[in-house]
Amino acid sequence: MKNKTLLLATGFVDGRGGSKMVSWFYDEMKARGVRVIVATNSMYKYKLNELGVPCDITIDLRPEDSKETIYEKCVAGLRDVPYDAMVSIGWRTYWPYDAYKKGIPYVLVDGGIPSHYGGYPTEFIKEVYKNTALFLMTTWFPWVAPKNDLIPTIKVVTQPYPYERVERMKKLRTKTKQEAREALASMYPIVKEYEYDTMVYLNMSDAYVDAFNHYPNNRNFVDPYGHLLADYMDFKEIEPSLFFLHNLIAGFETNYPGKVLIYFMQEKTLKIAQPILDMCRRVKAFAPQRLDLDVDPLIKKAADINICRATNCDNQADLSLIGEPCVTSVVPRNYMDEDTAAVQAEKLGICHQIHYDDPDYMKKLFAYTQNKAQFQDYARKSAKIFDEFWKHQNFWTELENVIPFIKG
Repeated sequence: MKNKTLLLATGFVDGRGGSKMVSWFYDEMKARGVRVIVATNSMYKYKLNELGVPCDITIDLRPEDSKETIYEKCVAGLRDVPYDAMVSIGWRTYWPYDAYKKGIPYVLVDGGIPSHYGGYPTEFIKEVYKNTALFLMTTWFPWVAPKNDLIPTIKVVTQPYPYERVERMKKLRTKTKQEAREALASMYPIVKEYEYDTMVYLNMSDAYVDAFNHYPNNRNFVDPYGHLLADYMDFKEIEPSLFFLHNLIAGFETNYPGKVLIYFMQEKTLKIAQPILDMCRRVKAFAPQRLDLDVDPLIKKAADINICRATNCDNQADLSLIGEPCVTSVVPRNYMDEDTAAVQAEKLGICHQIHYDDPDYMKKLFAYTQNKAQFQDYARKSAKIFDEFWKHQNFWTELENVIPFIKG
């Protein structure tokens, strides 16, 4: 068992949730002494490098590559690579297709499932989904996922957090916002120097607001950081997200009391938002040069308000872990079952939902923050839900059932 190899494959997803999951997964396997090979593509590799994840196999990928070409590159990249099981982070079947053809056990991991399937070379091959040993649908609460007759092996589970990280992050539950801000001051002086009334963390990846991040705008384009962009997002998904970003800033400037300091997850989001920010007198923003998974929860703790664009995402999971309430504004809609998940979480009293395009958004947001008792109730329930979910629907427990050698 000790000599077996797990292939951890990723790279065909957008945003940062996938790279976070790979980082957490890799750290847990390293702690257990399990041999892991990481496979990705050249357009995604920087996201893993940013988090300190070594990449053993990197296929060269271009924005103009057809789906069939991508499959061929994945198969070629793994041709001489022996592995005993595959865990694929992301819902596209480019990497799992190799395991399916070789008869090697494979598991797919993502926060949602496709709405349609097809044959080779579509990005969601029906037979690959039908034959997966397990589909682990990640969230942070006992969400009842939509019924899917094609995939009887769906399990709704926690994020793939390392056990050590869970215990360490729980300690943030007792830290005050002032203590969190003092800890951040040396990294982000604006947190201490700017006299703001409200600090907001917008938990939304730059992928959702980047107008270059879809076909055909991603062709023949290199972003300011030297990165090529995929076309996993559609215009109809980016358009409402970009509107939400700009409207949120404008709303804080015109319809919210006091001065506001906003934190964005990536520096690129700050660049995209800068023209709107330049017109503001009462709103300032800052962002990191790179994502730091140890610092990020501290910023969530320091913020007066955390706003998430998705319900099942890793950011809401992190907030639940550290015992912080959240405002959920699902955008885009009808995307990866986030709408139904928000309704379920709201009924459990662990999610306060305000629609991203609500004309009274700021009025409702302010009323929510002023209800301190409700605010604390959300925080308490959220932490309790996380603890119960981690105990009873644990990612690692389900994965160990189908890939026993990862027990180490």
